[in-house]
Amino acid sequence: MFGAYVYNQYRFSTNGGTSWSQRNFSSTAGRFINPFEIDPVDNILYAADVSGSFRRWPVNPPTTAGVSTVLAVSNMAAIVSAVSVSPYTPHRVLLATGPNPTTGSTAGAGKVFLVDNADTFATGSAAVDISSGLPAGTNISNVAFGTTDNNLIASVSNFGQQHVWISSNGGTSWTSVSGNLPDIPVRWAMYKPGTNTGAIIGTELGVWETTNLNGAATAWVADPTFPSVRVDMIRYRPSDGLLAAGTHGRGVWTTAIPTAANVSLSGRVFSADGERGLTNAHVVLTSPDGTSREVITGRLGSFRFDNVPAGATYTISVNAKRFIFVPQTISVSDSIADLNFFPTPSGRDF
Repeated sequence: MFGAYVYNQYRFSTNGGTSWSQRNFSSTAGRFINPFEIDPVDNILYAADVSGSFRRWPVNPPTTAGVSTVLAVSNMAAIVSAVSVSPYTPHRVLLATGPNPTTGSTAGAGKVFLVDNADTFATGSAAVDISSGLPAGTNISNVAFGTTDNNLIASVSNFGQQHVWISSNGGTSWTSVSGNLPDIPVRWAMYKPGTNTGAIIGTELGVWETTNLNGAATAWVADPTFPSVRVDMIRYRPSDGLLAAGTHGRGVWTTAIPTAANVSLSGRVFSADGERGLTNAHVVLTSPDGTSREVITGRLGSFRFDNVPAGATYTISVNAKRFIFVPQTISVSDSIADLNFFPTPSGRDF
């Protein structure tokens, strides 16, 4: 687990948060709230640093003496404002830029650079400028991938600008999809899971979304399940469709968002006589990646899991006092009901 203090000062845990260590590289280089992201394939952390550069820190495993490298990008003149690692092309990283937070200079701001082979990038090399059409001099607060490397979405956090931009050709050109958004900073943007036609954004006034990215005609709607406060980051967890929004001052808010590929699983847990439903039993759904969700059976022993991504194999297990149940492994292709659990014949565990 990784977190950050200010600038390039990091906190990490190797035991699930029981204890934390720190690795402080610089208390001045980068930004006060410093953008970083970890490539989950080769476990390398990429972050903003001094103007015209980025920091690379191998974190497998992280240590208090870990070595990091500051790498100059010859054609990047501003400080990095956002970092995004491609989930499709190994070692591909996007670096966005914004105004200098100390001097206010906008030179080189409002750009997005593509860095291939970031794991071996040599200092002083050039990146690929994929900023054509983006508003120069602005703060690109976030840039993210859609279903391919070609589908990109970026947000701008300045007032008086178009705030959401998309590209369908890997950044060769960009189109504003700000539509009916009020003139408020947008600090995070992501495509809706599994599509390049809808999006979710974090703004100065909560979370907004649209199902149809359609240029100036894009209709954005504020999500009523989130507070109308500044949202700095949004993350989505595919295993259960959970969307989390990190706010400035009101903590982290979550909601489950259904997608076309998400289904529901429901069933009942029975007592030893095979007729009565067993209430207060703990039912655990484990995803292929090892993450799990738990619900407690209610009236008549019923349970239900919503927003389960289809196309994978899951394990469902039941924990209940005095009874033993055999876990079930199911391949999810559609909504599944009547997942019945009965104690084993000798399943009384007194």
